[in-house]
Amino acid sequence: MLQWYGNLPIFHSSFLCAFYRSILTAWSVLLSRLVICCEICIRNQTQVAVKFRLLLYLLLAQTSLVYSQTTISGYIRDTKGESVPGANIYFEGTFEGTTSDSSGFFNLATILKGERVLLISYMGYESYSQSLELTNA
Repeated sequence: MLQWYGNLPIFHSSFLCAFYRSILTAWSVLLSRLVICCEICIRNQTQVAVKFRLLLYLLLAQTSLVYSQTTISGYIRDTKGESVPGANIYFEGTFEGTTSDSSGFFNLATILKGERVLLISYMGYESYSQSLELTNA
C-alpha cells in the first residue's frame, strides 16, 4: 500500500480511492438518515424544515467533489519496447502516486487540477518528467 521514493512516501491510488469512498459512503448514509429524521421531526414547521433540508443537501453535494477525480493511465515501456514493472509514477511535490504492474500498466487517480508535473522513475533508468494540464474532462 505504501512505498518510499527517496524521502517521499508513495501511496497507491487504489488504496486512497477505496479509503475515501468508504468514508464518503458512510458520511452520505449518515446524512441521508439525518435528513429523514429531521423531516419527520419538523414536518409541521415547514419553513424550518426547508432551510434545514437545503443545508443538508448542500453538505451532501460537497462529498461529490472527492468523486470528481482525473484518472491518468498508461504503459511504461523502455527504449526496446519492453514493459517496465514496478516503475514509480507520481506528481512532483505531492504524495499521490502509484507503481506500474507486471505488464508496465499504471492507473493514477487524482483530485489535483491545473498544470502538474508527472514524474516516472525506475532504478537503473533515467527519470522522465512530463508537464500535464489536469481538468475534469
